[in-house]
Amino acid sequence: MNANPLQPSLLECRNATVAQLLNKRREDGLTKNQIETAFQELAKRIFKPKLDPKPLRGRRLLRFNRMIHLSDRNFAPETVFEKFLANEPEATPKSGQTVKWANQIPIWSGIRGPGGGRASIDIGYSPEGGKFWLYELKIKPKTDHPLYAIVELITYALGYLIIRKLAERWSDGDPVKTRIRSHDEDLLNASTILFAVLAPDQYYDTIVPKHRIKLCRSELKTLGACAEELLTSEAKKRFGPDCLRLHFSLLAMSIKRDTFPKDLKSRELWIKEIKGNGTLRDLVLQAKPIF
Repeated sequence: MNANPLQPSLLECRNATVAQLLNKRREDGLTKNQIETAFQELAKRIFKPKLDPKPLRGRRLLRFNRMIHLSDRNFAPETVFEKFLANEPEATPKSGQTVKWANQIPIWSGIRGPGGGRASIDIGYSPEGGKFWLYELKIKPKTDHPLYAIVELITYALGYLIIRKLAERWSDGDPVKTRIRSHDEDLLNASTILFAVLAPDQYYDTIVPKHRIKLCRSELKTLGACAEELLTSEAKKRFGPDCLRLHFSLLAMSIKRDTFPKDLKSRELWIKEIKGNGTLRDLVLQAKPIF
């Protein structure tokens, strides 16, 4: 429950933006201007509170590690996918390159009031120093829809900007700054970050519940472009034109299977079938833009 009724929670911010866009879409179709306006209003709601959320509840913000424990009672396909990916053996990197994988990267905890649910990036990949790909994973169609996934990922990206700005503003030796910087200095100082929704191609054809709306690929393309424009603008505003480059993409993986794990045996079989002769990391890295 949100402790401060004047300060909307992360979940409330997301839902308000999604509802605003769906209502516009139902009335007369979505224009680029309407999308830009909705995203700008979302950013204002996110950044409205002062950037001073002491004490931060999150103690592992931006932790960039592989979290491999998976309960025998967990069969959620997104969790199964990213945990099995985290358990895959590290490939030998090319000479001179440092390749890192991570999952369940906390990116929001403590920045705003409660009510945002699980606010972590599902999968992280760093092909070399200073560059990071951060993926919001969607596996099972009909659990939500592409518009919600886009707005959700925008809020995570804005959360990253807040964390980075906090670490920059607080003086050296401040315990909160020390805590932020104690987990992954490289991600905090990244020069380039790609934020991407990662899903099977059929996910992007999911019909929005209740509204019975299916966004066409041209609309999704405009939404993605507006998301990148927003994040680029916000990054420049806070860190200057050359400090940080942010990109936004909607990526499709080659997963055709529509059944999902229900027990331990089917969980193992599901993973084997979707990765084929390759690895889950191959599936991620071979994902293509949907347009």
